[in-house]
Amino acid sequence: RKHGVPVPMSDDTDDVLARLRHAIAHGETVRADDERRVIIGDDAPVDGDTDTYWRSQKGTGPYYKLHQVYDFYQHRDMVHSKYVMQVGTAGVSYVDRKELLQYLTGEIATSKCIKPPPKRKRDDD
Repeated sequence: RKHGVPVPMSDDTDDVLARLRHAIAHGETVRADDERRVIIGDDAPVDGDTDTYWRSQKGTGPYYKLHQVYDFYQHRDMVHSKYVMQVGTAGVSYVDRKELLQYLTGEIATSKCIKPPPKRKRDDD
């Protein structure tokens, strides 16, 4: 744990954002492979296009993809203008940077931007 709040593992197996946060807070290895999948700790690779539970634009926009959050964390110390030049418009927006970084590093426990998507009905329901 790097900061003040405990970072428990989420019980929601679809919550890749919580898995990423847990790994970062506990110093586990997080990396991307050549196929743009993100490998969190010893887990199996996760498709980088997987939606996280973090809604962009302070909780009003679309969900960030796992690769966007991972790339942002990798470039977290970069000045925003250089970050945008590096990743283009597909990156984490300026208005979301501070709070997302605070969440990923365990400085804050949650955010109003974290919104699990509505449960999809299965075809056999």
